Amino acid sequence: MQIIKGRLAAKAVGLVAAVTGVAALTTAPAHAETIVWLSSPSHCAGVYKSWQVDMGKTGVPDLCPGPNDHQDAIIAYCWVRGDDIDNGGNVWYYTERVYYSWEGWQYHSGYLYGDYVDSNKEFHAGLQHCGWGN
Repeated sequence: MQIIKGRLAAKAVGLVAAVTGVAALTTAPAHAETIVWLSSPSHCAGVYKSWQVDMGKTGVPDLCPGPNDHQDAIIAYCWVRGDDIDNGGNVWYYTERVYYSWEGWQYHSGYLYGDYVDSNKEFHAGLQHCGWGN
């Protein structure tokens, strides 16, 4: 009898865990990482080590907007608050992949100033906060 009670308790715990897992999946942010094509009309965007300009760039070339066949992009995973450059806001996108029109996709992580990427459009469209930083 003790074995049966133990098995029933284990099944109940498993069921609760499964239901909790499903609930967690349904409450996850609706807006996951997304490809963002650089579209700021007057700026290229550098890839920085941090959301603070004085920490410096990572050493890869800046990404730039351009005609559709020569446009750079990033995969934006999330955003953080950081330095405000030229009153364009304090939104910085975090990425681990960049796209150069002449080389294709490359793995490289860093932060790009949102106003210089897409005038903060993905931020306003609901890109999730990174959960670290500001």
